[in-house]
Amino acid sequence: MLRLFSLLVTFFALTPLYGQKNNHLSRQADAVVATLLSRALTHDIDAKACDYLINPSRQRGHKRLKQKVLSLMERSQPLIFTLVGFPFKSSNTKKNVLNSLPDQGERAALMALQSLMDALSEHYPAGAKVQIYTDGLAFCDVIGVSYKTVIAYEHALKRLATDLPSVTIITLQDLLPGLSPKEIQTQIKDEPYSSSLDDVQRQILKRRLLKEFDSPQGQKHLLKTSLYDLADEMHQRSQQINSLYKKKFPPSVALSVHYQSDLGKKIGLSLCGGTLTPWHGVAVLRKDGSFEIRRKSDVEDTHTLTTHHINGINCYFYSYK
Repeated sequence: MLRLFSLLVTFFALTPLYGQKNNHLSRQADAVVATLLSRALTHDIDAKACDYLINPSRQRGHKRLKQKVLSLMERSQPLIFTLVGFPFKSSNTKKNVLNSLPDQGERAALMALQSLMDALSEHYPAGAKVQIYTDGLAFCDVIGVSYKTVIAYEHALKRLATDLPSVTIITLQDLLPGLSPKEIQTQIKDEPYSSSLDDVQRQILKRRLLKEFDSPQGQKHLLKTSLYDLADEMHQRSQQINSLYKKKFPPSVALSVHYQSDLGKKIGLSLCGGTLTPWHGVAVLRKDGSFEIRRKSDVEDTHTLTTHHINGINCYFYSYK
């Protein structure tokens, strides 16, 4: 009886401390969520980039997002964020990009992610890290990009991130060692996929693909298949690579380079200014020192091309003449 009484006294004495800890974590989670939302996309940049006007959907899932963050904080370990993307450069070197390797656009995006992790660490002392899972091998054949080109892009991307302590690049070859690119792609195609494109999604993706294939080489590729089939195959592969990666993800909060209406599932981030992802365009230096991504054909006559070396990589960008 005395022992039970002692345990009860201890329990009630410690309960306020647990309450204080929970309140402290809750405030930290609120600050983390607010920081994430300050960098989140508020409109569909993919639709805007191809002049497809849609009414923005109301974003939801704020409560679920906070619960995800809190569950990670309770581990007293760094917050982990996962992002699937950075596949390969557009193959349209005539109008979209300079070449097939990452440049200042990718570097600016990686630095934006490092900056975000630094900002989150100010609110959560255990820190924050982001793991980027590249997806180029999942659908490069659909676009007509070689395995060799994808792997060269991934190797250069890793070099660009070597001095960013909170950013890690993880490729399919890292997760599936010993398999050839073709074997990896075969494994991806065995993954399940569920939803099909709705009419709006299909129109946006078709318009994006038209800009990708807006070159003599691209027009030849389109002769092999229909734009409709290409869009559906891209969507299917996207679901399949996400299905495979989810099995590999650590407990984390999912990020995206595309607008997301349900923040409880995934947060769409603005990595660079403009309406394009870094691999669909070139980096343009603004007068305020920040970068935006634009199609090469829109700036090559009005801007000056320059470069600097970062971790041995030529980081090309355009600036005002």
